[in-house]
Amino acid sequence: MVISLILAIAAAFGLHLYSIFRGSSGRFVFCTQDILEPILLEKATSLGVRALFNTELVSVEQNEDGVTATLLDRLTRKKSLLRCDYLIAADGARSPMREMLKIPFDGPPPLSRQLNMYFRSDLSHLTKKGPFSLCSIRQPTFRGLIATINATDLWTLHVVVKKDSTPEDFPEEKCLEYIRAAVGIPNLKVELKGVSTWDSQVRVARTYNDGRIYFAGDSAHSMPPWGGFGANTGIQDAHNLCWKLSAVIKKEAGEKLLASYQPERQPIAHAVTQIAGSMNDENGLMHTAWFSLAPKMFRALPYFCVGYGYSSAVILESTFPLPGPGTTELSGKPGTRVPHVSLRFKDDTTKSTIDLCTSLTLFCGPDTMHTPEIARKVSEELNIALNVFRGGVDGDGDFVKSFGIGRDGILLARPDAFVAWRMTSEASLTKEMFREVLTKLYAR
Repeated sequence: MVISLILAIAAAFGLHLYSIFRGSSGRFVFCTQDILEPILLEKATSLGVRALFNTELVSVEQNEDGVTATLLDRLTRKKSLLRCDYLIAADGARSPMREMLKIPFDGPPPLSRQLNMYFRSDLSHLTKKGPFSLCSIRQPTFRGLIATINATDLWTLHVVVKKDSTPEDFPEEKCLEYIRAAVGIPNLKVELKGVSTWDSQVRVARTYNDGRIYFAGDSAHSMPPWGGFGANTGIQDAHNLCWKLSAVIKKEAGEKLLASYQPERQPIAHAVTQIAGSMNDENGLMHTAWFSLAPKMFRALPYFCVGYGYSSAVILESTFPLPGPGTTELSGKPGTRVPHVSLRFKDDTTKSTIDLCTSLTLFCGPDTMHTPEIARKVSEELNIALNVFRGGVDGDGDFVKSFGIGRDGILLARPDAFVAWRMTSEASLTKEMFREVLTKLYAR
């Protein structure tokens, strides 16, 4: 009986993972933040981004035409003005911008205050057996958690401290004492690189924008970091917001398109922060008992692996209820992520449907006749960039089955690869109908 139950749970978990991972063309890669950030910076600058380091935003003013930010160069102490259409405040859980605008950060009191010690010490001899991520520390005098930076000589140790503690309360000698006790080597050679304090908390901003200023990442929601909840949710925020800002700035979309950001992203934040909070013990540290952690990780997986849904005015679905934030459905339903399908083209190359969604994208079944021409004409008339693809077969069968359409059906995907609209058959599609779809989707 027990074995049967275990097998049933394992089978359900396997199906759950299959449902989630079929939404991605990629694979898991372990990459720490210190390695990833330079890669992202290099890519961003190659695309024209100007990154200003040692620069602080000290004040901001906005009107109906744009935002004016006052910047302070911390090295020269010189101030400068920057004028922009919109401002994204991705300034962390303590968000000076959120505080400046007096936007409430709703949630219970902090779970705990943590002392974060960033240090260098060669511990590679302790991690030879495999990848290392987190290690729970239980000492008679303190509780903590060691997290890897590069799994060899860069680490962080988080220790639970009093809720009014500041970094100044912990001189270097005390921090080295914590580190050596946590590792279990009294004479360990350690270079202390940085010390800070932070609050482990579960909070969500009451509103995600104030006029032309939008919040993303930890400034919009704060949660315990164990497991990558905050990073994943923050990246998803940017993914959702930036294509909308781009469409509005390019005059493809009306400004009301931006009103869909909060209704789509805030429910995800509420769900994920609650799950992340439930995975922590009374000290604000991650539960280590598998029977407590496993069910919560099972609930969390969809939010990590594109198995979540959106419900807003720019999801156009009339025949089915829109998906909730925790859906794991990846079958082409409006409001869910486009399923990953490898489309084969005439030159015998293949590309993932996910990778094809570089702008608004229309996928057409192999038997469609007039839809591609209608779509191109309407998008040109409305001056909206639109990719159109027809046909294609993946290794598991006809892609139309994965998309939930007929062989002459169509599916419209947003630039963030979420399904906006679909028709099982093009038979009733007219130029006027498609124009209405695009104008509703882009709030024209």
